[in-house]
Amino acid sequence: MHKTEKRRRYFFKGSRGLSTVVANLLLILLVMVAIGVVWVVISNILQTGAQSVNLNDISFSFNIKSAYVSGSNIVVSVTRNSGGGKITGIRLVFNNATNSVTIDKMVAMNELDTQSFTFTPSDVPGIGAGDTVSVAPLYDSS
Repeated sequence: MHKTEKRRRYFFKGSRGLSTVVANLLLILLVMVAIGVVWVVISNILQTGAQSVNLNDISFSFNIKSAYVSGSNIVVSVTRNSGGGKITGIRLVFNNATNSVTIDKMVAMNELDTQSFTFTPSDVPGIGAGDTVSVAPLYDSS
């Protein structure tokens, strides 16, 4: 055997293992590229969805302008402040030391509207002068 033939056999003897390493590196590279492509697509979808969410659409603000007893009835005047979307009604919660009464009024109130509601003693049993009232919006989230 010639010296060059020995070198050639020695060089090509390890080439089979070398091609396995190259194939594994190519597979790893393809997996990393696929992960990158999926990441770009998913991040774009999430950013688009996040940009469509607007907190002003779900932030409602109400004030109780006045609440007083008129004869035996309770009169509550509610003002809707600016902001928020469309509401389907309001929830009034009357509280005293031992009792809580919740009443839903299905009324459309636009921004800056004020409406008064009158409640009889049978509507709010046990509630009277000196008790508290709070208001919350009712809205359709779909």
